[in-house]
Amino acid sequence: MSKSSQSTSRTAIRVGDVRYDINISKIPYMSSFVDFQANAKPQSTEFVHEPIPLFDIALKGLESGYRQCFRSLPADLSQHHVLCETYDYLRIDVLGGQSINEIFSDLKSGQSDYDREERREIKGNKSKARDTAFKLLYSILLGDFKDETKDSAKVFNAVL
Repeated sequence: MSKSSQSTSRTAIRVGDVRYDINISKIPYMSSFVDFQANAKPQSTEFVHEPIPLFDIALKGLESGYRQCFRSLPADLSQHHVLCETYDYLRIDVLGGQSINEIFSDLKSGQSDYDREERREIKGNKSKARDTAFKLLYSILLGDFKDETKDSAKVFNAVL
């Protein structure tokens, strides 16, 4: 499977007992898995992978925005931790290279503002802020900070 067809096409993969059609270019682990399986078993038409915890929710978050993860899971921190570990296992770059300061800035993008010249309210980008809230949770749960001391202190101060 060539790189160009990978990025535009979807690949049939069964994870556990569930069949998915996935754009594997968004999931580095699955892309490597499919490449390996295609070379090992060229006659295979479907790829089968062992169950991955909360894969369905991870896929939904990846395709529809990470805010969907909050909507799909109960308010149980251990479940969110498992989901973050699944994203890590799949090698998905949840943070997209964002620093903790950029995450805080994006969280504020959900707030509405008032334009004094136009005398009207400018609506905040709630979807972006909610997606970013998941990124912050991901950073906190996995301790994924560029500067461990400074960034963890910033998070600590932000939640006070």
